[in-house]
Amino acid sequence: MGSQKISTGGCLIVDDKVLVVRRSPKESFLTGWFELPGGGIEFGESPQDAVIREFFEETNIRVSIVDIIRVFSYVSDDNSKHTVEIVFLVKALSNVSDIRLSEEHDDFRWISLDELNNLKISEEIKKNILAGFERTKKS
Repeated sequence: MGSQKISTGGCLIVDDKVLVVRRSPKESFLTGWFELPGGGIEFGESPQDAVIREFFEETNIRVSIVDIIRVFSYVSDDNSKHTVEIVFLVKALSNVSDIRLSEEHDDFRWISLDELNNLKISEEIKKNILAGFERTKKS
């Protein structure tokens, strides 16, 4: 029987551009692909606290939650892990020009919707980013 994981992602949009980070060679899964900052929920931690913590650990940017924008799940190719991901629209509470990446990532970009297909980004992450832009239109 496989394992289950609950994960979070944070969609930060500033001046019509979203922050994406590239998975470093130290990461065995989707190395070199861009994603939203985020990660697993620790035992006893809320999804909101997890995305705030993970965002800071991965980018050095402090954020707060605006809204949940998407929930989705997937099963690994070998059927060993089922992941449920909760994606939040977040807003920056600290300077977004002071990005310092963790070892999990080796590059970052601020990209517009027009640039979404120019990078290695999974279809699920693209859906998360599109949901983030849709939600910002409602503000």
